[in-house]
Amino acid sequence: SNRMFVISQNGIISVFPNTPTTNAAQTFLNIGTTGANRITFAANEERGLLGMALHPNYRNNRQFFLYYTAQIAGVTRMILARYLTDPA
Repeated sequence: SNRMFVISQNGIISVFPNTPTTNAAQTFLNIGTTGANRITFAANEERGLLGMALHPNYRNNRQFFLYYTAQIAGVTRMILARYLTDPA
């Protein structure tokens, strides 16, 4: 799709066209404040949204994967989750 994705430790994933003249990004997903497994992060620590990978067949199956930390029952857990984008 010739787009660039930028992830932030606080759970925000931005997307923008892969062109030198682009000056605006859109929010692709914000997992920082929603869901039961809400991410936890702290500046200067290895916590938060740590990684994102698109499935090799993303164009057809719309699957991507996120790796992040979450507090579950008071314990920090490492989560590897698969997501599916809406067809658009």
